Amino acid sequence: MTVLRADRGWVLVLIVATGAGCAASVTEAKAPIAARASRDAVLPCNELRDGWTNRDVFSDGERLFAVGAGDAKSDAQGRAQQAMTQWLGARISSKSVDWSASVGGRDETKFESSAETYASHSLAGCKVERACATGEQIAVLVSCMQGSVFERQLGALGRELGPKLPVGTTLLLPGVNEDQFVTRLGELALTTLRPALEQTKQSSAILATPSSLRLTELRSVLRDQHASHWLALDMHLLGTDRLQVVATVRDAQTDLEIPEAHASRTFDIEPELLALSDSRGPLFGQRAGADVAALSGREGVVSVSIASRLDEGKDTSFEIRATEDGYVVAYVIDERGALTRVAPSPLAQDGRIGPKLPLRVPTLVAERAGYTLRPCVPPGQPVAREQLKVVWSKTPLDLPGQPSKETGGYVVLEPGATGDQRKLVSALEGLRGRGVPFGTALATYVIEGSPDGARVCAGH
Repeated sequence: MTVLRADRGWVLVLIVATGAGCAASVTEAKAPIAARASRDAVLPCNELRDGWTNRDVFSDGERLFAVGAGDAKSDAQGRAQQAMTQWLGARISSKSVDWSASVGGRDETKFESSAETYASHSLAGCKVERACATGEQIAVLVSCMQGSVFERQLGALGRELGPKLPVGTTLLLPGVNEDQFVTRLGELALTTLRPALEQTKQSSAILATPSSLRLTELRSVLRDQHASHWLALDMHLLGTDRLQVVATVRDAQTDLEIPEAHASRTFDIEPELLALSDSRGPLFGQRAGADVAALSGREGVVSVSIASRLDEGKDTSFEIRATEDGYVVAYVIDERGALTRVAPSPLAQDGRIGPKLPLRVPTLVAERAGYTLRPCVPPGQPVAREQLKVVWSKTPLDLPGQPSKETGGYVVLEPGATGDQRKLVSALEGLRGRGVPFGTALATYVIEGSPDGARVCAGH
């Protein structure tokens, strides 16, 4: 456990006394004045010291303990609670990994202020457990509840998930928000979750967190860590003050979820923590992919069906259904966040759809014309994880990008600040601003690589 030692005269460091009398020793604090004060105030009070500690702050379940000294009992208690606040602040400030590819949302000054605010509001039910004095000096042992609902719920989630962790090495990743971006809140979630996982995991399960990480290079990180699995921590803000945290474990080779290794919590989140939900770094290599994947509209009006696992090189198809007449656009989002529009296109004509008119992609007309959907993984990778995003609207949408012969009828959107990807994001975000009703659906699938499939994808 990391302990913050403050070089201030009011921090006392004690060790447990195993018997009565003045023979019990007192650990020297970094500040000599503090060490002298602890001797003066505590040595005559041996009968009260049972349970005192040689650390500034320590945790016992949901309670924190700290020792403080001052001219009055209330003064000593305040200093003990201030030591707890500093300790909590240090935990929040510690990053789970070194982000070598973070972009945006990195106002450290704002974060430090938010961390201090959160720590100062996260103690509850404080009381003096022990007190003793000599002359004008008084020393107290104070305990407080770790009042953060966030930390208590993450601890409970970790204790539920720990026994379910599979045999092998599981790579722990910071939590991501709805846009698949890691946030400070996501980093704190991992820092809070890991001790509970360590305490309850099977002896044959190993937890690993890399010292530095580019999430856009997840495959290489998994290989470097010799990880057989990885833990995904998804965090969704529901409204303005409710948080859903979902932890799932995935197989490193197939990217498929381990059904039994799953846990979730939904709870009210403290306002002081909301400032920590600012983005720090992307999961996707191109943010536009994350933005399109996260676009949300009416639920239930449109749905998409595609197999959860596809074989590389074997042509496939998917089907879109809608409960109302309208038009759909569909995009494939690959691991790098690159976007390819597959409907409307020669594969799906104009994207028209209705309750009695499902849309199959590719259409039979497109197949007869030689258009296919062929899943392929990047060279050298065993698997690829992609997403299929569908947007429904009452009328056709004027979207950037035109199909070409070179792309086989697909619309490959160009990246960049002025490229088609950013124009698409702006167009879709503008729907809500103009009050245009639309619905969305998202499907995730895994492409399993193979030597034969790689040869087909390479055109051999």
